[in-house]
Order: sequence, then structure tokens, then C-alpha cells
Amino acid sequence: MIQIRAAEINDVPSITEIYNEAVLNTTATFDTEIKTLDNRIEWFNQHGAQHPVLVAIVKGEVAAWASLSRWERTCCL
Repeated sequence: MIQIRAAEINDVPSITEIYNEAVLNTTATFDTEIKTLDNRIEWFNQHGAQHPVLVAIVKGEVAAWASLSRWERTCCL
């Protein structure tokens, strides 16, 4: 059974581990350097109800995560 819920600060180490594995071994992100726990805590704290971080829990462990982030257009055509 998979449970989806809002992420909590204590989920950030697992989120960081999953993200860094993707940085090192996939093309799922444009990042080329792994993220620190402090960096991911700062990232997590920039989210809230309008731009949530969600986690998928399988057998009591964070198995996956997803987030919505604010996007700002920085240039014009």
C-alpha cells in the first residue's frame, strides 16, 4: 500500500538521498552536483500550501517525493 502525504521536515534526509541518487545516475534533473542536507532544508522551507512537497510512503519509508515550486519568468522574448 502506498500512502501519499504532505512532507514533513523529518522527511528531508530521505528526499535529499533520493534526489542525489537521481543527480548522480539519471537525467531526471539538470543539476550536476549533489545537494547538501542544509541546502535541501532551505529548499523545503521555501514551500508551503500553495507549492507543497509530497512524499509517497511504502512500508513506513519515504519511497518517492514530488513538489511544486514557484516559477518566475526571468526574461522576455
